[in-house]
Amino acid sequence: MLGRLKFLHRDAKWYASCKTVTDFCKRCVEEAIKRAEKGEERFTDKGRLRLVDEAVKSTKDSYTLCSLVLSVFSPAHDVVAVALSNVLFHLARHPRVWTNLREEVLRTKNQPITYDCLNSYKYLKNVFRESEFIF
Repeated sequence: MLGRLKFLHRDAKWYASCKTVTDFCKRCVEEAIKRAEKGEERFTDKGRLRLVDEAVKSTKDSYTLCSLVLSVFSPAHDVVAVALSNVLFHLARHPRVWTNLREEVLRTKNQPITYDCLNSYKYLKNVFRESEFIF
């Protein structure tokens, strides 16, 4: 409603949310810098590599690292939401595809969900690839 004057409106909740995210990011960056200085393990307890630990190899500047982490993860949520919405939309319009996909996933219902298990779903990969280009 304010148009060009929208800068006059200060949404306290939005600024508080931004501060929460930024503070969390700064804390993670500081922990990564400390781990790098001590030469500690860069992997999580589940054996996963942390992006911020890899970035610390290039620079120790906390502002740069925080910006990097925020730029990597912030836009990712929209892309995933759009892709999933698109897939679900097309699955709703094509019940045969939904049935085939469900059968593929149900074959592994008693297995734990792992990277390898998810990677084995060939039909699921094709569904995502197809729905990406259908509008």
